[in-house]
Amino acid sequence: MTMQSPIVPFDTRSFRDSLGKFTTGVTLVTTQSDKGDMGILVNSFASVSLKPPLVLWSIDKSSKRRAAFEAAERTAIHILADAQRNDCMGFTKDAFGFGGLTLADNPGGPPLVEGCLTRFECEPYATYEAGDHIIFISRVVNLTTRDASPMVFFNGAFGTLSTADDQ
Repeated sequence: MTMQSPIVPFDTRSFRDSLGKFTTGVTLVTTQSDKGDMGILVNSFASVSLKPPLVLWSIDKSSKRRAAFEAAERTAIHILADAQRNDCMGFTKDAFGFGGLTLADNPGGPPLVEGCLTRFECEPYATYEAGDHIIFISRVVNLTTRDASPMVFFNGAFGTLSTADDQ
């Protein structure tokens, strides 16, 4: 006989803590705004479709960066390498935290960060309101990729993924 845990009411904090048990990669989404190049760290990234090539990410409705991403004609989604952790942490508080990052030349487009695992250059496809967030679905129009150790987020903290090759 197996025992099941009882279903109990939960609050926002316990829900958030429970979601933190799911290890995710970390992405930096960038665009141009009327105030300059802008970025936001996001772990709510997922693939949606291969045909057409679609991905999604979400942003809190109360984010001061929301309007710039809603108005964006192009964005770039960067799957970050672990080696980029220190250079990207500025985006947790500053939308313009590009100091320390190397950018590729991209006149008229969103900032393209060098050294990431994968970079998707995207156009808007659809947006949806979902609770306290806005979900952006983007169509990928170009990509670059390379091998490196990923930056990950688990249990409320950034970390490193250990693989069998690392042992």
